Amino acid sequence: MNNNTPVLKTKDTGSIMRSHTLISLSNFSLYPAIGSWQVVTDQVMGGASSASYEVNNLNEGVFSGTISTKNDGGFALIRHRFNKQNIEKDAVLSIRVKGFTGRYKVRIKANFEDYFAYIAEFNSTDQWETINIKLSDFQASYRGRKLDRSNFNDSYIEEIAFMVSNGKEQSFNLSIDKIVIN
Repeated sequence: MNNNTPVLKTKDTGSIMRSHTLISLSNFSLYPAIGSWQVVTDQVMGGASSASYEVNNLNEGVFSGTISTKNDGGFALIRHRFNKQNIEKDAVLSIRVKGFTGRYKVRIKANFEDYFAYIAEFNSTDQWETINIKLSDFQASYRGRKLDRSNFNDSYIEEIAFMVSNGKEQSFNLSIDKIVIN
């Protein structure tokens, strides 16, 4: 995967301009139960990574765990599937996150049944940051390999996921406050 995904970062001001809210974990009580997020690790193929997802007492989503490269493993993700959400062609995904300093991936799917996803990478720090990524910058990928397909250009999405897969043993912790499409 290309590490040159154009990412705009802003220091946290506590606000994100929004024209279309996909989900806002800061208002988690407005949305379905935590079970609407699914944790998937490399254990589905014999790996040894572990992960969990919870909503803390500040109503932030917390994705945490340990990545293991044993048995050719090395990934963990959380995903959320939802009814089709229409989006504009020039839409931007804005996420407000903080966590262990490191590289994370955000994945989107127009159709949750597609075998591949569109992926963008971002770095997180231990301070709240708003990260903005044009949906048109998301690249098609399958099992960590870039596909010979155009970047994301659909007019809707049905799934969003956050993933850790950096090819090394590591602990991770990513707090997610907001997920917005502008």
